[in-house]
Amino acid sequence: MSERVIVYTKPQCPFCVRAKTLIGDAAEYIDVTANPEARQTLIDRGLKTVPQIYVKETNEHIRGYTEFVQWSKTNI
Repeated sequence: MSERVIVYTKPQCPFCVRAKTLIGDAAEYIDVTANPEARQTLIDRGLKTVPQIYVKETNEHIRGYTEFVQWSKTNI
């Protein structure tokens, strides 16, 4: 399955784990604890929490896990 979304994550984040379980291989995962540039990108966008989920093709910002669950009901 192709990567449809980009997910900014942290390893011990419970909602990140839930997002990974739900999305599986359909995402590119970026660990902000291992990637300072990615973390700075989130900070520059005014975002302080993870997961942050984006549609890869359109760069639509879905927001977090709860919003992704709602979004996926009509878009997947």
